[in-house]
Amino acid sequence: MARPGARPPRATAWEHVGGLSGLVQSAIPSTVFVVVHSAAGMTHAIVAAIACAAALVVIRALRRLTLRPAIGSVVGVAVSSVIAYRSGDPRDYFLPDIWGYTACAAAMAASIAVRWPLAGVLWHAMSGTGMRWRSDRRVLFAYSVATATAAAAFATRAGAQIWFYEHDQAGAMVVARLALNYPLWAVTLAVWAWSIRRERNLS
Repeated sequence: MARPGARPPRATAWEHVGGLSGLVQSAIPSTVFVVVHSAAGMTHAIVAAIACAAALVVIRALRRLTLRPAIGSVVGVAVSSVIAYRSGDPRDYFLPDIWGYTACAAAMAASIAVRWPLAGVLWHAMSGTGMRWRSDRRVLFAYSVATATAAAAFATRAGAQIWFYEHDQAGAMVVARLALNYPLWAVTLAVWAWSIRRERNLS
């Protein structure tokens, strides 16, 4: 039991993305979009995807789960839908994913180059423990490995999506998203956890 006046525990990065349920639910609107588009066309696909994303917000609210990933999904679906509607190409629904993955991979790589690996920066910003860890080369190396793992994961996602985009396979883009996202998330989180434990063991 928490002591009176004690601060509530900080949400972890895993909790911020909604945990496993948040990751699974984030893939549902895009799957609905592709399935409905193949059966009924662009307009119906957009309506179905947005309705699905909105329904997930309601479901999470009723279950008293964090709404951040669901609300983010609504915004993402809306942006993706506008891009696809304007171009008339269902593949363009996935362009924000490609842009986002590419930008994240570049940001992660750049942070290692300037010796501010984002794995360490983000963890210590969330935990409010400052940036003194950068003075320890062993800790800096551990967080650089974690950041490089994340960069590789984002680059892999982007590369797969670009390949299927160029080959005009919108359905395969959904499958690739499902097949790659969860294993890559698992590997990334495992390496990030290792880097945090590494710092604690060296402290």
